[in-house]
Amino acid sequence: SLIRTVLTYYFSRFLIRLGLPIYLKRLSVFNFDKLPKDGSMLIASNHPDSFFDALVIGSVLDTPINTLARGDAFKKSKVAFWLRQIKLIPVFRGSEGRGNVKKLDATNNEAYDVLKNGESVVIFSEGVCVNEWKLRPLGKGTARMAYQVWFGEKPLKNMSVIPTGVNYEHFRGPGKCVSLCFGQAIQPADIQTHPDEYEKWLREFNELLDLRMNQQVLTIPADTNPAEKRQILDRYFK
Repeated sequence: SLIRTVLTYYFSRFLIRLGLPIYLKRLSVFNFDKLPKDGSMLIASNHPDSFFDALVIGSVLDTPINTLARGDAFKKSKVAFWLRQIKLIPVFRGSEGRGNVKKLDATNNEAYDVLKNGESVVIFSEGVCVNEWKLRPLGKGTARMAYQVWFGEKPLKNMSVIPTGVNYEHFRGPGKCVSLCFGQAIQPADIQTHPDEYEKWLREFNELLDLRMNQQVLTIPADTNPAEKRQILDRYFK
């Protein structure tokens, strides 16, 4: 029931907020005060540390968040039931099979419905999770979702896309510092390409999203030696 789902979600969030200070050395949040006060938010985040990324983001937002998660996690009905209780939405890659294209439409429709109700949606725009300090190339999923929400059959113009960076001191269990950085919101007017030029519009959106996400993501080249990497991390998390 709806009441059970709401109660389960808020109880889970309570436990997460209770547990994070024990698990983390420090969580620093930047630009929280610059988040839009009105309208729903599509939180476009990097994805360096698996399910923990969603926990960090959800712990600081006041509005309920709905997180897009890999569809294969929902294959078992009992698992799917509980994932739904904590507001996870299954997302399927169209590239993984023709049958997933319709499921992708269902995902976008479900995301639209919760955004319409004033809730937020978290999407991991890289499409994959890798333990590293850089932003990987963005997929088109975030752009397609934003386009559908802004220019679909029932446009929702007051939705903002929030470029977001989650940065970790390390990826080895507890005792780490984490920074959560919210960037400058993207609005429909920020994209100069006319919506009728769909593919060109998607490319321009992704270029802008990539730029604004990179401003929030800690970048350390993969070939950086361990001593220099430690210095960069110490400076960043001091």
